[in-house]
Amino acid sequence: MRISGGKLKGRKVAPVNSPGVRPSKAIVREALFSILGPSFCQGKVIGDLFSGSGIVGIEALSRGAAKVFCVDHDTKSCSLIRANLALLKISSDALVLQMRVEPALNFFKSNNIILDLAYLDPPYINSEDAIAMVDLACSQKILSQESYAVIEHRRSCKLPNSQFMSVVKQKCYGQSQLSFLKFNI
Repeated sequence: MRISGGKLKGRKVAPVNSPGVRPSKAIVREALFSILGPSFCQGKVIGDLFSGSGIVGIEALSRGAAKVFCVDHDTKSCSLIRANLALLKISSDALVLQMRVEPALNFFKSNNIILDLAYLDPPYINSEDAIAMVDLACSQKILSQESYAVIEHRRSCKLPNSQFMSVVKQKCYGQSQLSFLKFNI
């Protein structure tokens, strides 16, 4: 896999070689950051939840994010993310949390961490879980009024409604869809 933008554009990272892990495609990553805007990541705190390969978090760091949290419960995925961060010499700007998303949200709350962007890319069979995690993050004040939550999910999956956020934009790329959520006004 290659990084698609920012100061590390074109650099290679090792892909996850694990069944059930589906790294975000380059076109989806490029679209994500294009829609958010060219300077969105500058100085921001990003949560790459259900991180898998960690490529979205790495892309955010390449584009100027101040801190990235890569969250995944899989040992192989977390080891690979750490190795890729070390290879790119950006380990100090990231924290890899080997745990499920719900305990990670509790970690964020207990450490007063507010995410500017929560990117959720759960296994496609669990896309509905993403909304539950968004709602938990909102109720724990881990997302601010200015924060985005972005969910990558199967195009054919209709996400349930969030209690706190509304879908403000959706874009499809093959079988993948990005849903951008902001706080209800």
